Amino acid sequence: MLMRLLCIVCLLGCSHCFGQQPTCAYSLLQASLKGRDTVAALNVNTGSKVTADESTAYRIPVVFHIVLNSTQMSVLGTTENIRSYIAAQLEVINRDFNAQNSDSAGIPAVFKPLHGNAKVQFELAHIAPDGSASAGYNTYVTTKQGFDFENDITNSVGFSDSKYSNTGGIDAWDPTTYLNVWVINPLDNGKTNTLLGLTIPPSFVARYNIPYVEQGITLNYLTWKGMGAPRYRTLTHELGHYFELRHIWGDDDGKCANNGGNDDGIEDTPLQAKETYGCPRFPKYDACSPVGSGIMFMNYMDYTDVACQLMFT
Repeated sequence: MLMRLLCIVCLLGCSHCFGQQPTCAYSLLQASLKGRDTVAALNVNTGSKVTADESTAYRIPVVFHIVLNSTQMSVLGTTENIRSYIAAQLEVINRDFNAQNSDSAGIPAVFKPLHGNAKVQFELAHIAPDGSASAGYNTYVTTKQGFDFENDITNSVGFSDSKYSNTGGIDAWDPTTYLNVWVINPLDNGKTNTLLGLTIPPSFVARYNIPYVEQGITLNYLTWKGMGAPRYRTLTHELGHYFELRHIWGDDDGKCANNGGNDDGIEDTPLQAKETYGCPRFPKYDACSPVGSGIMFMNYMDYTDVACQLMFT
C-alpha cells in the first residue's frame, strides 16, 4: 500500500502508475524507492566518467529466464521460435552497443561525431552456474497470469516474484558472473499495461537495500512479438539503465538545469525537458534546448519509435 501511495504522489495526473504510452519503469522505480535512498537524493547523479580500453571488447554472458504461462508461451511459439527471438535480440544489442547499426545513417550530421562504440560483446551464457552446458536461456511454465510491480517479497520491488522459484519464477544466476534477463508478462495490480521493461542496475542494490539477486533486467515478452514499435530495442534501452544511464531528459518532469531540474549526467547529450514519443523531424526544440541543434531524440535513452532510435553517445 505504501508503494502504491508513493507512485500516486510522484506521478500526479496518472490514473494508475503506468502510462498509456509504451514506456520503461525507471521513473516508477525511482518513485517507489525514494524513501529508501541510503546514498543521496534522487536528483543527484552519482555516476562518473570512465575511459575504456579502446582495444578491448568486454564480453558479457547473458542468460534469459522466460517465465510465462502456457497461453503466453504459445504466443512465442516453439522452442525454435524462442531461440530465433533470442538470437535476433543478441544481434540487435550487439550492433547498437558497438555502433554497427545500419540505421545510424539517419543520425543528423551534427550528432554523427558523437556516435559511440561501447566495445562490449553480449554472448549467451553456455555454462550454467553448476558447470553444466546451457543454451543460454531457461523456461518455466507458471500458472500465474503475470507478475505485479508490487509483490509479496519483503523489501523488494519491480516484479520480484518472477525472480524466485518459490514465488513462481526462476532464480537468478549469480549476478556477479551473469547478466540476468527475465522475460515475463508484467502486470499493474493484476492488469495488463504498456510497460516494456524494467532494470535494477548494480548501484541500486546497495543504495536502496535491494537483494543483489534481483539485479538485472525484466522484459515484457510481447516486445519479442512486435508490441508497438520497440521490438528488440527495448533491451538496448534497458541495458543503458543497467550501465547506469538515466533517461536523456533526466526524469525531472520537464524542468531544466537552470531551474532546479536534472540532467542525464552525460556531457555530450543536449539538455532536454521531457521524453519524446513518435518519430519527430530534426531538429526538435524544447524548453531546455530551444536553439541550435535541439534535443537528441534519436538517443536510445529516449522513448522515440524504433525507427528513430539510432545511437548512444
